[in-house]
Amino acid sequence: MEVKLRNLSSLIELLNDKPVEPVEPLKPLEPLKPFEPLKPFKPLKPFEPFKPLELLEPLKLPYLSIMSKQLLLIRHAKSSWADFSVKDFDRPLNDRGKRDAPVMAQRLLDRKIEIDAFVASPAKRAKKTSEYFATAYGREKSDIIFIDELYLATPSVFESVIAQLDDRYSTIAVFSHNNGITDYANTLTNTRVDEMPTCAMFAVKATADSWKDFTGAEKEFWFFDYPKSDRGE
Repeated sequence: MEVKLRNLSSLIELLNDKPVEPVEPLKPLEPLKPFEPLKPFKPLKPFEPFKPLELLEPLKLPYLSIMSKQLLLIRHAKSSWADFSVKDFDRPLNDRGKRDAPVMAQRLLDRKIEIDAFVASPAKRAKKTSEYFATAYGREKSDIIFIDELYLATPSVFESVIAQLDDRYSTIAVFSHNNGITDYANTLTNTRVDEMPTCAMFAVKATADSWKDFTGAEKEFWFFDYPKSDRGE
């Protein structure tokens, strides 16, 4: 059977087997409202002229200095002369020396001074003194570095020994003997002592990154202490 289609509606009616409902006509578009004119901008305030920068005074070198190496010179504690047959190298500490050494070590701890290395003369009185200090710091006696040249060392020997110390250590305690330890202490700064008593401590700080540069480095006096200082003697 041949079917003639007049328009699209006829095709839809044929497929749906029912008449197509008429489509409502579109409503006309509302006219666009005119744009409101923009309000004029307020004029910007002129920028204030920049004030010239005040130049900072350059820092002076003392403020830039960093004291990176600290040296503590410690004379051995009081030794015994009870037995004159004992060689000088082997003289032990007497009772006062055994009392003073731990007391002086505690004074360093009270100052909150950290010691990286203990270096000592191998003579018995210096060795025992360094052991008291190492024990107070919770270190093993085997950690102490013994250097033969520090026995009765002169100032030039001190310089040589210190120049060879390991740069890993920032603060070092050196235990040795008079007269050399007092003479060497008096070469370090403008602070002078007549004599370092037994178990006395003379400390300095230096602007050196390496111990080999310690002798020629700028130094400052840190402190001086000895067993009877708290009694004003």
